[in-house]
Order: sequence, then structure tokens, then C-alpha cells
Amino acid sequence: VVDSEVSQPCLAVSRVAWQRGAASCCSMGRPHPYLEHLPYLPGQCWTVPCPYGGGRCLPRATSNQRFVINVGHQTLELTYPLLAASMAAGSAPESIWWQFDALPLTRELLALAFPSTRLHFGPANGPRGCLTTKSFRPSPRGMDVHQAGALRRLVWSKCGIASRPPSAPLRVRVLDRPRSGGGSKNQCRLPGPHAGGRRLSNATVAALRSQLPVALLSAGVADAPLEVVYLPDRPDSLCDQARRFGEADVLISPHGAHLVHIPQLSPAAVFVEVTPWAAAWLGHFASVAASIRLRRLQLCSLRPPGERSGLAEAQCGRDKRRDVGCLYNAMNCYELEVVSRNGTSPCAKGQGRCRCIGPALRQAVAWAKEARAASGAVGVAERRTSGRPLLRSTLARPWGRPS
Repeated sequence: VVDSEVSQPCLAVSRVAWQRGAASCCSMGRPHPYLEHLPYLPGQCWTVPCPYGGGRCLPRATSNQRFVINVGHQTLELTYPLLAASMAAGSAPESIWWQFDALPLTRELLALAFPSTRLHFGPANGPRGCLTTKSFRPSPRGMDVHQAGALRRLVWSKCGIASRPPSAPLRVRVLDRPRSGGGSKNQCRLPGPHAGGRRLSNATVAALRSQLPVALLSAGVADAPLEVVYLPDRPDSLCDQARRFGEADVLISPHGAHLVHIPQLSPAAVFVEVTPWAAAWLGHFASVAASIRLRRLQLCSLRPPGERSGLAEAQCGRDKRRDVGCLYNAMNCYELEVVSRNGTSPCAKGQGRCRCIGPALRQAVAWAKEARAASGAVGVAERRTSGRPLLRSTLARPWGRPS
């Protein structure tokens, strides 16, 4: 429910009346999803102020502020912590006031998770008559495994995504950025023509395709083709985005904001992230994967040669630290090439966290096979690859029935 005002009769429900079991405040005639198991406090308002100070957040059309235009930062550091706080506290607010321009994904997630909470977006027309207020600032603390499982059940139920049976062929999917070069708010910052867009190079996709049969054979898994799916130039619906992740057993994708949907991967899935050479240290999605017990592997791209990226010593200099910083700013100028034409790759050059394509694929397929077998033997979909069942806690129940 999106509304600009809070009805006054709702504010008349006293705390004593709530303790005696008063009807759901502002429920628009429908029971609040938390009311059956958890308390619901009338007059409780949550606010998400502009991270840059009051009035400093610009409209999306004219802004370059990361919490305004970047779906990765907004979702990971604001939306997910807000959802996690609700489940951890065991309560839902009467109103949520997002005080700047919210991205479509945030609006869809909040409307889905809080169907009876009044949602307010923008600097004006906030809720009135709040008894208590809780404010959210950007935070790296996201969801844990139980909270992510609850959100996944909710999204899968809405979108009609079903757990794949263990007998189904293993699905290894490459989710690549658009070949048109779109799909990113961060454009190349270096002069000159650049054919990149931080997508996987043709050589890298070819190497993945050639190594996959060997990985499937070594794990004793039936042969299956490598699926290559491209992100759209413009973000589409929550269900379309979640389906690209939920349908995969092994997902291979370049680093980018679209990876905020890795909580929508099956509990038995394996995630392989391909990082740019100058951003191999980035740990955003490594932290998310660890907190939700999702098995993750990393492939690292080669340093782009000067003649392809347009970088020269005059631009970046010989100093290694300055060189890395210069290339970091130019991530969107070039493709991610994990295997070069002569077969060299970062995994052979002492970069410990980077894996070679062959061993990474063999490990990912083995993990996925093991997890699917364990899940099928027990008959429980909500099971992590460690074999430990996901507890259906009271906090997770209101977010949707188990699939």
C-alpha cells in the first residue's frame, strides 16, 4: 500500500488496546502478515533519510550519487538491512518513509515484504502522528542465512519459481552484462573508443564452454550445455531478475550491481564471481555469500593491455598503487578476460584468491552435485551445502510459506 497520509483512526489505537489484542492498525481490512505470530505496534514509523544529509539527494534522472542511482549500494546497504531489522526485531512498522528517490527494486521489495505497511517515497508527504521513529543509515550488515531464506521463499512464491528436483540436469549458467555496453550507470572515464562494458570476453566464454564437459565428467554428472544469458539494457521486474538466479545450479557472472540477487539462488547453488583485475580485492558479494552460507568461487580477469584499454604510462604511471587506482576507475572501459590468447591467467601468477577456470568449474559442479543429492535425500529444499538444515524460525514464518 503506497499512501501519502496515515488515517487518524489508526492513531487512536492505544498501547493498552494493542496489548489486549486490538485489530491491526492501518491494515486496510487485511490481517498484517506479522500479526499472527509477532507484535505489531501502531504508530511505529521507520525512516530512511538521505545518506548525504537533508535535501542533498538529487532525483535519479540528474544524480550521480551511489545510494540514489546504484541498485547494488542501495539494496545491500539500505534495503536488505531494513528487511533484516524487521525480522530480527520481530515487528513490522506502521509506516516506512524513504526520504529520497527509491529505485524500482527497493519499491518492489518493500511492497512485497510489507503489504499492509504504508510506504512513503520522497522528501515530502511523510507520515504523521508517529509515536516512535527508527532511522536507517547505510550499513554493511545485511541478512543472515535464515532471513535470506525467508526473503527467497517470499519472492519465489510471488514469482512462481520452484526448487529444481535433484533428478533434473545440472544447469550451469553464465549471466553476462549486455553486449550493447548498456546496463551500467558508471561509464568509461577514459578518452577514446572502448569496447568493454565490464562484460566477459568471447575468449573467456569459449574457455568456460570448453572446460564444462570435463568438469561434468569428473563429477559423474550428465552432460549439459553452458547457458549464456544476457542482462537487459534496462532493469526489468523483480520476478524476471530473481528467475535468472533461481533457475541456476551454478551461476557465473561478472562483478556488478545485479549480483544483489544472489540471495535468490537455490540453497544448493554455487556462485562464481568474475572480478576485474583492479577490483579483485572487492568483497561486497563475498561477504553476502558468506553471511547466507552460499558457496562462492572467484575468477579474476587479466590486466588489460594498454593498447586495448587506452591506458598508457602517461595516464597511470609506473607506480603500482597508482596504476591499480587508475584501472579501478576504468573498470567499465574493457572486457573481463580471464584467459588470454596465449593461455595465461591470473591463477598462474600467484594471486591466491583467484581460481583457474578448469579447477573452479570442477569444484563448482562437485559442490552443486553434492548439495542437490543431500537435499533430495532428506526431502528438504531449505538446506545449505554444508548439510545443515535451515531452521524455520518464528521470525521467518510471516515472510512466506516454505516452497
